[in-house]
Amino acid sequence: EAGVLARVDPATKLDLVRALRDGGEVVAMTGDGVNDAPALRHADVGVAMAGEEGTDVAREAAAVVVTNGELGTIVTGVREGRRLHHNVASMIGYLLTGNLAEIFLVLAGLFLWPDLVIPLLPVQLLWINLVLDGIPAIALGVDRAPGDPLSTRPGRDGLLSRRVLARIGLRSLIVGVLVIAAVEVARRLGWDDAQVRTQAVLTLVFARLTLAYVARARRWTFERGWWRGRSVLVAVAGTAALQALVTLVPPLGALLALSAVPPLGWAMALGAAVLTPPLCDLARILGRRSRLAWTVASKGGSRSGGR
Repeated sequence: EAGVLARVDPATKLDLVRALRDGGEVVAMTGDGVNDAPALRHADVGVAMAGEEGTDVAREAAAVVVTNGELGTIVTGVREGRRLHHNVASMIGYLLTGNLAEIFLVLAGLFLWPDLVIPLLPVQLLWINLVLDGIPAIALGVDRAPGDPLSTRPGRDGLLSRRVLARIGLRSLIVGVLVIAAVEVARRLGWDDAQVRTQAVLTLVFARLTLAYVARARRWTFERGWWRGRSVLVAVAGTAALQALVTLVPPLGALLALSAVPPLGWAMALGAAVLTPPLCDLARILGRRSRLAWTVASKGGSRSGGR
C-alpha cells in the first residue's frame, strides 16, 4: 500500500509492473541500467533513458529510447502522440459520417422520391467525395484541437469500436435527415429536378462543413478555444467558397449538373449547417446519460444478485 518505493531490487520492480498490469492499468516504465531491463521488457511501454549513463541492455529491452536522456521529452512525446491519435480519429469519424449520410440519402431517396430516380448524380457524388471531403479531412489531420491533450484521460476504445461506430451512425442519420427535410421542402415548392438535386448537394456540403468541428471536439463542439484551429477554419471557409462558386457560376455548375436556387435554398443549407453541431451535441449528451444509467443499473443488479 506504499505510495513511493525507493531502492528496490530488479525482482521487486518486475513484481510492481506485473501487479499494476494485473489490476488493469497501462504501465510505463523508465530506466537506464541493467537492473531495469526485466521491468522494461514486461511493461506496456518500456522507456530507456539513453543519456550518458544509459546502458545498451536497457535500450534493447525498451520499446522507446529517449536519446537525450531528459524526462521532459517523454511528456512532449505523449502529448504529441495523443494529438495525432485524436486527429486520426477525427478524420476517420468525419469521413465515415459523411459517406454514411450520402448512402442514407440515396437509399431513402429511392423510396421517398421515385420520380426523382436518384437524389444525387454520380458526378455530384464524385465532386463531394474527391474534392470537398479531402480539404477538411486534411485539415483535421494536421489540426491542433482545443485544450491540452494531457488534461483528459485517453479512452481505451479503438478507432472503430462499437461506441465510436454508434456515434458515427447517429451523426450520419442527423445529417441525412436534415438533407431530406431540405429536399422535401424544395419539392413541395415545385422546384425542378435540377434545383432539387442542387439543394441536396448544398445542404449536404454545408452540414458536413460544420460536422468537421463536431468531429474534432473533445467534449463539445464549441468548447473553449474551438476557434484556434486555423487549418480547419481555412478548410471550411475555402470549401464553402468553392461550393458557392460552382453553384453560382453557370458554366461551372453545368459540369456538375447544378443550377441556381432561390435564396430560400441557401437559407436552408445554412440552417442545416447551424443545426448540425447542437443536434450532434444533444445526441452525445443523451448517449452519455444512457451509458451512465446502464452502468448504475448493472451495478445495482450485481449487488442485489450477490445478496
